Amino acid sequence: MATRDWATGRRSTTPASRIPVFASIDEEAAFWDTHSVTEFEDELEDVTGGITFVVRRPDDAIRMLFDEETVSALTERARAEDTDPTILVQQWIRERLRAS
Repeated sequence: MATRDWATGRRSTTPASRIPVFASIDEEAAFWDTHSVTEFEDELEDVTGGITFVVRRPDDAIRMLFDEETVSALTERARAEDTDPTILVQQWIRERLRAS
């Protein structure tokens, strides 16, 4: 069963998990407020190579406002491509920058 990570939009084809796929960080936080990771020990994997946390500066973000029609079309297109609208816009911008 394929699932999608809410933060990255990436799809996973790992076997079905008892841990649900979350639509947002708030939904995930609410789940973990009422569950213990020990309930899912059989599904956990060891992490090798360490974890790196990257702090993003506010100037790393660009805010863009779109009209309702554009947002609707973008959302439809992202759904058709099985991804998140933000991920799709980032992909398009990277493609355009590489092409120029």
